[in-house]
Amino acid sequence: DVSNLSISLNQWQHFFVTHGISKDRLYVGGQLVGEWAAYPLAGNISTLKIGWGGSWSAVVDDVAVYGRELTASELGNVFSATALIQTKIPVITSQPQSRTNVVGTPAIFSISAIGIAPLAYQWRKGGLNLNNETNATLTLPSVLIGDAGNYEVMVTNNFGSVTSLVATLTVPTNSFLYQLLAWLPLDGNTLDYSGNGRNGTNYGAILTTNRFGQPNHAFAFNGASWIQINDLDPDLYTAGFSFGAWIRPDAFGGVMAWDPDGGWGSTFILANPSLHIRVGTGNPATDHSSATTGLPLNRWSHVFVTHTTLRDRLYVNGELRGEWSSGLMQGNVATLLLGSGYAGNFTGAIDEVSVYGRELATNEVGQLFSGSLSQPLAITIGAPLVTSSNISLSISGSVGSSWNVERAIDLRGPWTNLGSLLIGTNGVGLFQDSNPPTSSGFYRAKQP
Repeated sequence: DVSNLSISLNQWQHFFVTHGISKDRLYVGGQLVGEWAAYPLAGNISTLKIGWGGSWSAVVDDVAVYGRELTASELGNVFSATALIQTKIPVITSQPQSRTNVVGTPAIFSISAIGIAPLAYQWRKGGLNLNNETNATLTLPSVLIGDAGNYEVMVTNNFGSVTSLVATLTVPTNSFLYQLLAWLPLDGNTLDYSGNGRNGTNYGAILTTNRFGQPNHAFAFNGASWIQINDLDPDLYTAGFSFGAWIRPDAFGGVMAWDPDGGWGSTFILANPSLHIRVGTGNPATDHSSATTGLPLNRWSHVFVTHTTLRDRLYVNGELRGEWSSGLMQGNVATLLLGSGYAGNFTGAIDEVSVYGRELATNEVGQLFSGSLSQPLAITIGAPLVTSSNISLSISGSVGSSWNVERAIDLRGPWTNLGSLLIGTNGVGLFQDSNPPTSSGFYRAKQP
């Protein structure tokens, strides 16, 4: 009973009733005007009669029936659409959302609209129509740098059109810096060079030669030593994450492990003859393995793991070697242990550790692997000296050797040749970049 509800005769009114588990509700003009304890319906509901139930005279239009209880906001959208009944123009009920994608990953924009059929869609980028993009969903299967921009869609029917809000696609120009949480090249120290300050703490690991034979450019573990990286974001599990390194196993055992709240979280372990990913704490835990993924002892291999709520992936030397339904991690992920894991501590060497707060795409893992295959030149570039107008580099190498200095905003290039320098009699050459990048950048030296 809504005795205080005033209904005007000979005028269009929008009525809607919802029946839920606990409440029956009446909406008029998109507004809730009454609610009561839900009255149980008897028998099977299969027939709706319009104009039956009493002696009344009315004109009825735009009848809608849903198999669920609509929310108040949804009822407002429905009313907004039917309020335009005189013009019949479409109404957008769900707008496309802005997003960030790295190169090579899919980007999807979608929209929901109601109105008098048929509805036609035309997606635009920067105000220009996109060819053949005429569905309610726009899919970019493999994003490129040039795909960044503003997207919108126009919905049209025989009575008019409406344009959505703008959704912005952001594509980082350097995807290898995007959500990079920690990068430890392990070149003589355990410092984090990502700029995030997540330096490793060394518990007994010693410097050793890397895969190119360079001394003091990797760390060796003896089965009782490890390196600990703290202060990683505790919400990595929900956001997805990736981590990996170059490893040289001298014996089988745990290599790297996430340590949530003092337990074993996600760990990839060496177990003859397979490389395993173990996800979870205690018993039971999800133990993924592939018989084709064994690693050779006493040889360097690049191993990378990606984890999301949907899947775990294992890569070896840039190739996907296994994919499984995601295991459930326990607790907050905050600490990464190098040289330690579920199957006991690691004996061997680890180099170039990187951690991301997202799932790296397959092509990105491949690029990380291929980009680290070339042997570094026999020089050392010191920490740059940054002033307001230039960047100075100190480069150590063989006396009398000549080097070209190059710069790029992305590790994958393109690289710009800035000039050359000569290593002096003191074994050092100085180079000054008088037009440095405005944000981040990379430098390298190559022999002419």
